[in-house]
Amino acid sequence: MMKLNFLRPSILPFLFILFSISACDTGHGDSATPSQPPPPATGILNGSVAPLEGITSVSLDTINGGERYNRKVGTDGKFQFTDVIAGEYNIRMNTTPLYTPPSPQRVTIAGGQNVTQQSIVLKYNASLQTGKIDFIVNGSPYSIFYDALFLSYLSPAFRLTGSTSPHPNYYYLDISLPNVSDTGSFDLYNSPYYVSLFYYASINANDAWYWSSQSGGSGTVHVTALNTTTRTVSGTVSASLTPQGASPGTKEFYATFTNIRY
Repeated sequence: MMKLNFLRPSILPFLFILFSISACDTGHGDSATPSQPPPPATGILNGSVAPLEGITSVSLDTINGGERYNRKVGTDGKFQFTDVIAGEYNIRMNTTPLYTPPSPQRVTIAGGQNVTQQSIVLKYNASLQTGKIDFIVNGSPYSIFYDALFLSYLSPAFRLTGSTSPHPNYYYLDISLPNVSDTGSFDLYNSPYYVSLFYYASINANDAWYWSSQSGGSGTVHVTALNTTTRTVSGTVSASLTPQGASPGTKEFYATFTNIRY
């Protein structure tokens, strides 16, 4: 009789291992690949800010105050944040010292959303508001303070305007120097350098008299300080202003303007 030698005890351990491996292989030879989580949903935020001189950058912070994104502002005053992870944020303006940072604006960005925020207008730092002009017209003194003055200085063009309004019978003055790059003295007899003075006998703009250094007048403007860091200008004016149209007499005009900000 033939003996079943293939079941000898010496080969049983190998048969057990082979059976165990076959029992565990339920994937037909392919191991399962773990699934990857989807990327976070993102959106876009657009906005603008003015004036451009008052801004250094714009930050998009998480609502607990941590900074997440920061962008420079373009020469057109516009900014854009792309690939912003969906969520709630605060828009924060990083301003120059001459302007007050506005309160952060809350914005919610959803995945796939393109959000355009309302334009942000910066306010001048009230603590830095300075400047006035004291002037004398035919011996009578007047003053105009910074809140009624406007100085435009887009180098090299300089123009200072202001009025004693809203009082009735008020003066309005206009000093124009088209080429000022530093301190110095500027003669007024030669247009387009001029000082003009208007007198309104009532709130009606048609009731005005007008004198100017142009058309026969003369004088000098001395710019004694021009600080491009603090953006302030100081100086003096001495002028003889001749009547224009039917305005009566000549006006002797003397003025001192101090730390007027542009």
